[in-house]
Amino acid sequence: MFVDHCLYLSTESVTNDKAADLSSFFAALADASKDLATQSNDSVAAVSEATKLDPELTAKVLKEYDFTLQLNATLADSLTTLGEWAKQNGKIDANLALPDYSQFLADKFVNQ
Repeated sequence: MFVDHCLYLSTESVTNDKAADLSSFFAALADASKDLATQSNDSVAAVSEATKLDPELTAKVLKEYDFTLQLNATLADSLTTLGEWAKQNGKIDANLALPDYSQFLADKFVNQ
């Protein structure tokens, strides 16, 4: 199974100051994911136009994906694993202390 993470990063002050905007943004993403899951005509047309694929092919391909908006607690472990890989492969300083990523995951907007 292939899992793709789309991370939305923000500072704590922006998260606090723009809470209503972020709630609206994630609500729109949740609505879009529902439209993609049910393959509404508008969502299939939008993806087809954006990807320049035939709408029929787009509908078939979309069935292969789960567009559920979620913030899984295992993401922190995945980020740590990627950080360790980057250290071992010289992509970042091998002596760098990786943070506890779980303290940075804010699910209050995703789980509304």
